[in-house]
Order: sequence, then C-alpha cells, then structure tokens
Amino acid sequence: MVAGVIITTEMNTTELPDTSYEAISKAVGGYIQIVPLQNDFAGYSMYLHEEGKLIGLPMNDIATAVWENSYGHTDIILGNVVIVNANTDDDGNELPISEDDAESLMAKLRLVFVKYATN
Repeated sequence: MVAGVIITTEMNTTELPDTSYEAISKAVGGYIQIVPLQNDFAGYSMYLHEEGKLIGLPMNDIATAVWENSYGHTDIILGNVVIVNANTDDDGNELPISEDDAESLMAKLRLVFVKYATN
C-alpha cells in the first residue's frame, strides 16, 4: 500500500509514506490546498502548495497535465504536488492506494504527460 505519490517539478515521482498534514506540507513545501480530480484521475485528489503562484514556484509539467485532463486548459500547477486516494475512512483520513492502483496511477501519469507534452 502507498499513502500517496509525490510528483516533483523535476518530473520525478516518489511514494509518500503517510498523508498527515505534516507529511503533505513538507512534500509540497508549505501550506496545502486539495483539489479533487476528474476524468482519468477520478477517485484521486491532488494536494498542492496553496501559495505556489504568489511565491513563484516553478511549473510542474506532470501535475499541469493531470489538471488539464481533469479541467481542461484552465490553469497551470506550480511546485511539487501529492496525489492521494480521494476516498477516506470514517475519520476523514485518506485511504492508502493499493499496489495495483498505484501501478495504474503511474501508468496514467505517464500517458497523460505524453499526451500533454505532444500538444
């Protein structure tokens, strides 16, 4: 099981061991904002730095491609992000991502980035 996946601005992905506020805040580098995802990424949410644009974080090409898959060409995503399972337990904690779902998520990330990069 994977708690979440960090996508960096350098286009690297890393597993996040837990989805506590502290862990997500550290991964994105500050205050966090959650965005529910749609289309190919339905069932997942993306955490990003709430003030990424205000403080001039670099563009995250993969996260922007995920955004465009969900919402079209309406925005860009800056800074590192964390993708988590949108489903939660009774206490509101994100459920872990199963190994099969993690593999599927990684494949979707590669495909959506290739599509975005070629447009």
